[in-house]
Parts: sequence; C-alpha cells; structure tokens
Amino acid sequence: MRHLLLFVFFLGCAFASQTQTVVVLPENPVVYDVPDSWRGHNQAASANMDWVNNAGFQATFPKLHAGPLRWPFGNEANNFDWQAQLGQINQFNLKNAVAFIRQHGASLQMVVNFGNGTPESAADFVRFCNSTDTYWQTQRQALLEDPNPIGVTYWEIGNEVTDAWGFAWSWLGWQSQIKFRCPDAQNFPKEMADSLYYYGGSFWRQGWVEVIGGLTPLTAILGTKVFTQAATDTLAVPVDFPQLDTADPQGVRVWLTPNFDLQWAKNNASQCELYDSLTNAWNALQAGEFSWTDSVVYVHPQNGVPAGAAVLVEYNSINHAGAFAFRDAMKAADPAIQIGYATKVKPPLADDPAFQADFAASPPDFMVEHNYPSNLSKPLAEGGYFSEVAYLPVFKKQGFLEDQAEWDQRESSWGIPNDVGFGYTEWNIALCDECPANHEFDGIASSIYVAGFWANMLESVVSGDLDIRTINHFGLQASGTNFIHLFHVNNGIFSIGNEGYAALMAMESIGRKLFPVDNVSGMPQISILNQQGGTQLVDALQMWGGVDPDSNYYNLLVINRDDEHTQALTVQFPASWQIQSAQVETLYADSLPQPPVSYTYQSMPVANNSLTLTLPRFSLTVIKASQGMPLPVELLDFSARFHNGSVQLDWIAGGEENLKDYSIERQQEGAFELIGRVAATEAGHYRFTDSMPPAGILYYRLRQNDFSGSYSYSPVVAVQVPETGLDLSQLKAGADHLSVSIYSPARQGLRFSVCDLAGRVYDLADAEVQAGSSQFEFGLNGLPAGIYFFQVRSAAGLQLTQRFWKP
Repeated sequence: MRHLLLFVFFLGCAFASQTQTVVVLPENPVVYDVPDSWRGHNQAASANMDWVNNAGFQATFPKLHAGPLRWPFGNEANNFDWQAQLGQINQFNLKNAVAFIRQHGASLQMVVNFGNGTPESAADFVRFCNSTDTYWQTQRQALLEDPNPIGVTYWEIGNEVTDAWGFAWSWLGWQSQIKFRCPDAQNFPKEMADSLYYYGGSFWRQGWVEVIGGLTPLTAILGTKVFTQAATDTLAVPVDFPQLDTADPQGVRVWLTPNFDLQWAKNNASQCELYDSLTNAWNALQAGEFSWTDSVVYVHPQNGVPAGAAVLVEYNSINHAGAFAFRDAMKAADPAIQIGYATKVKPPLADDPAFQADFAASPPDFMVEHNYPSNLSKPLAEGGYFSEVAYLPVFKKQGFLEDQAEWDQRESSWGIPNDVGFGYTEWNIALCDECPANHEFDGIASSIYVAGFWANMLESVVSGDLDIRTINHFGLQASGTNFIHLFHVNNGIFSIGNEGYAALMAMESIGRKLFPVDNVSGMPQISILNQQGGTQLVDALQMWGGVDPDSNYYNLLVINRDDEHTQALTVQFPASWQIQSAQVETLYADSLPQPPVSYTYQSMPVANNSLTLTLPRFSLTVIKASQGMPLPVELLDFSARFHNGSVQLDWIAGGEENLKDYSIERQQEGAFELIGRVAATEAGHYRFTDSMPPAGILYYRLRQNDFSGSYSYSPVVAVQVPETGLDLSQLKAGADHLSVSIYSPARQGLRFSVCDLAGRVYDLADAEVQAGSSQFEFGLNGLPAGIYFFQVRSAAGLQLTQRFWKP
C-alpha cells in the first residue's frame, strides 16, 4: 500500500478505460512563434570551460535552440565581481560567456550584484553590456576583446535576496529569528526584510541563523570571521558587506579568541556552542584595541594578534540602496531593458498606500519566480504517486494564473504604468541537493515534469493567459550526477541526463513554433484526488503540436500521465500532407519508481494518412512527420542498446526493392564515420554489433544504398556506453538472496553493496572479475522487505546502480 506523508494532495490510484484516443491534426494549423526568451537556461559563471568546450556538449547544445543563459546564476550573483573573475580563464567568465553565445546564437540574462553592489555599479554594468558609445566599446575591447554590445535585455536585481540562505551572499537575508548567545534571540519580521530589499537601509551583521540552503555553520554566523595562521601586530579585516558606520563609536564589536579549534567548529560544534565560544565576554576587545574605516576593521590589541586565533567582527552595515534605486539607475542607463524584482510583494507591505505609490513610480517589467514544487513533488514521488507528479505543471499553472490576476488588479489600483509580467528564472521538479542519486525523481518522473512544465507554460503564454517574459530551466550543465542538471561532464565524458533528453525532445518538437491540438476524441480519463480530498477526472494524455522551422516536419509532443496503463493513440494526418512515415521518439521507464530511463527512436509507416501506436505508461513521446518526403525504404524499427560491452543495432525494414545494402555510421565527435556494411536480404530483419564502441554518448544511423547509386539516411539513434564498459545484464531478488550477472570488458576488482532508502550501505563482497560475464549470488538474510539499490564500485568509484524490490 502506498502512503503519502505530510499532506493530502492528488492522491489515489489512477484508472483509465482502454479506449483508442484519436487526434486529428489540422490541415492549416494556427502556428505561434515561441520567443527565444522562453527557452532559457541557467549557466554558472563558475562552470569549468572544459565542460563548455567538451565536444559532446558543443554538439548537443544547439539542439536546445537556447535563448538566454542566466548569468552569473544563483546565490553567488549577489556578491559577484565580474571584472575580478575575468582572471579565471578556465571558468565561464563574461569573456568566455560572450564568446559562447556569439558562437551559438544565444543571449545572456543578467543577475546584478545586490549583495554588496550599488545602483551606480549596476548602471555601469548595463552600459558596459549594451551601450554603443565609444567609451564602452573601448572598455569591451579591452576586457572582452570584442567591442560589440552584448545586447542584454533581461536583468534581475539580486537572487533570492530575502530567502533563508541569503545572509551568506548579501547584506540582507531573512529568517524569522536571529539568534545570539543561547538562548537569546530576536524576531525578524518578513515585512522588515522585504522593505529593506525595496528601500534599502542598514542591517546589523550580528548573531547567527539556522543552517539552511547552502549555509554552513560558519557562514550562518552573520559577522565577518577570520582565523589567523600567523601572529601579527595589526590584523586588517575587510568586512563582507560595507559600509561601516564611522560616526557611531558603537557601530563595530570585535572578539578575539586565542587557540581556537577550527576543526571542532567545522565538524562537531552545534551552532549555539560555536557562537558562544566566539563571543565569550573575556575575549571581547575594548575601545582602543581596534578601529575602522568604512570598509575595513583594524584589530590591534596591546599584545598583538596570535596565530591560531579566531576573530569575529560584528557591525552595523549601513547605507545600502534598495531595489527601487537599482531599478531607476539601470533604466536611466538603458530604458529599453527589462528589469525583474526578486522579492514577492505580500501584505502588510502590499497594503501600504505609500509602498504602492513608490512601487508604481519605480515599477519592474517582471517579478522573478523560483518555481520548485519540492513540498509537493518530493512526497508524491516518494509515495509512488507518479500520475499526480505529472499533473503538477497544470496545478502550478493554476497558481500562476492567480498571480497574474493579482498583478493585473494591482496595475490598475496602484497606478502602475506598465504591464508586470513574470520571469520563471529557476524551475525544476525540485531543488533537491539532499536527494540521493537514485531518488524517485531521478528517472522518468523528472523527465515528464520538465517536458510538461515547459509545454504548459508555452501553451499559456501563446494563448495570452500568462505574461511570461523569461523561462530559464535550472540548470544547463555541471559535473557530478545531480539529476536536476540537463547535461554532465565527468572526467571528460559527456552525458545527457534524463531531464536533458526531455528538454531536447520538447525544444526540438514545440520549442520554436507551437500550435494547439484540440480535435481529440476518445480521450481516457484518470481519477486523482484534489486538494480538498475529493476526486477529479483529468485527461490521461496531454498533447501539443509544433513545427520545425528548419525542415518541413510537423511534430506532436505527447505525455501519457497514466502511471498504470499504456494508451493507444491514433494520429490522423491531413491527406494533403502526403505523410508516408513518421519518426517516433519515446522516453519511458520499464518500472516505477525505477530510475533507469529508456530512450527509443524508430521510423513507423503511415497508412491511409493514419498512424497508430501504443504509448508506454507514464511516458513522453514525440511524433515527427515530414510532408511529402517518404523514405525509399520503409524502416519499421531501428534501435540501439549497450549489452555485454558492445552496442547492438537492430532494425526491421520493408519495401526494399532495388536496395543494395546498409552502411552503418557512427558519430561521437565531429562527422559520422563508416563502421560496417550489411547486405540487404529478403528477410528484412537485421542486426549489427559494434564490438569496440568508445565510452560516451554514441549516435548511429543507417545509409540505405540503392543499386542505382542513390541513397537516403535513417533517423539517428543514440546510446550511452559506460566509461568502464561494465554492464549489469541480469538482477533477480528473492526473499533471502540476490542473483546478478555482470559483464566486464577487462579483469578488475569490484565491490558489491546494497543501499536502502535511508542511505544505509550494506557491503556484500569484494571480488575480482575476469573479462566477460560473471555470475554472483549474495545473501540478503537480515534485511527487511522493501526497496533497495544494488551498487557496483570499481577503483574509479560508483559505476552501476540498479534498484530492486526485496520481497
């Protein structure tokens, strides 16, 4: 029985009648252009250029047809010095970012430094990016080696400035309490933090807050900390967030704690113990033992500052400008830019007539939203409620429509002179830094959420329901395995994540031109529970039409939200389109919540202007049909899979009259290369084995060669070859044992273990395997029934993970 903790939302088992859904595509669809700004991504300035320059990434990125890359991205943007980072030549600094967008026809979306910046510096950055004046051209040539304007349209003032983790990157943040020596604390009302964001002001960097969202025990202490390594007579401490109040003799406090145990502070101390140890009264310095300017505190006690000491400086951080002042200065620099405010406007601030007037005098073009439905998606996925996860984009859209209505009303009642839209500048199925690598998100659930969110938002914007200025997925690429990034580069090996496949499918099918699909009959319904605990019926399928402007392909993006049943779908094409065949991409999982996701690409015949196919349960499918361009060979199926160290290609063909043979071509970097030939036969069933595939993402296609000398190409299929070549070909779990079969390309030592959902690891055995297949049987006595993950590690680290159920 599935259980959902913490809240009740959309629960219940789905049911669906096994009817045939028929969609009739319009002969002359009403096609809407999708602006580039709705195809954005987040790319960190700290990204390694080895990732960016990776051949696999360079080849894949254009398929996203990306618009703005949000830069420098995230919390670090709040105190980011873009000029200083130009010295980091192997990072995605501004110079490298500009070169990249020039290469790929993308753009940048900027987050300005609100944490310790000024309106003047923000305005100058706008001029640096956009001005055509000779002075700024000269500056760009000197710093970027490119005098041309960057042309940045969308700007945000800070990133999550008044969120719980904002204190580490900005003079301002918000938690409900700021704590001092235990148990002392003072309340910090949210409306005070919100007011400081908009108006600016002063804020005491004192006390400590809870560790959350990227804070550490040390960064959660709001003062500036220094840990000395060498003795000195005078220690200069530049504070993190100037200005200091030089007129107030009580505006700075300093403690010096000798013989401080930094390892204890980092690894063992509670927050209460840590702060108390740094602020003991006998370690407080007296007037005359320190002094300060507007940005630096000089610590000079009578006996000097010893090595191994901790120095804590607490201070009143004053004269910070607010978002209104930033906005006005930036608009003065370039009135054509669009600016987003990063803090929601809520009562009681929203009810203040003076604030309403000030807001109308300095209005944004859009309000920034960071949409992570973690409080819903996480318990739903962990409880096995995948149909409900697939419905979340619609639920989120309903909330966005309410927000839109609220701002439409405010524009009228507050006298705001322009429309206020929205920038969804970070969104994903969840912000899940703490989720394990094989979380239920890490599979088809995140794929379907990404495609569903993007498609629902595009549909709402082109229909005029929502005023969205930017949509930026979090995030484009990184190292590691965090599934909320589209792409990964590890040790030079490029890989596409499950969300990456979904993003590519959505962007290539409907990302540039979108048309509604409304002539649908026989739609099955699935039953889910609503927020009130009652049931409601929703369509099992969601569909959107699109056009590829670079070809004559018409596309259909289909999500099967039913997590229990396959669905039969018939697509009827207009006779005038003369469709002979269609290419079908499908993303699905063999089992739920099994993280591994399968991707297939096949060509299917279209008979009498009709295509019928079965959609796997809980899946994402793209159907591509080209007008009047039949393949000379009717390719009924073409697939690739990695097995026992080789890539196995299988295809089924019909209508092979006059066909001589097939050339098998492979691409990893650069052009496709010939790797083999297979003669045509009457049987029409073919298999080719690539026995020595390189590691990484490989692409395969068939060149169909006629006796006349003409030829045509099949669709491309992709497969990922693990770096080690390890392949878990079989896993069977019983009540007290686990049987596995593993292929290894070479002799090597492996470690086998089992991990439960709580993250506990149970070592099974260390073994040396020979080249080829090896069979093992492990005892599971003592482990209770439930979900586990079988893990295989080599000397290079974790290589294989397979989820299983122990009865």
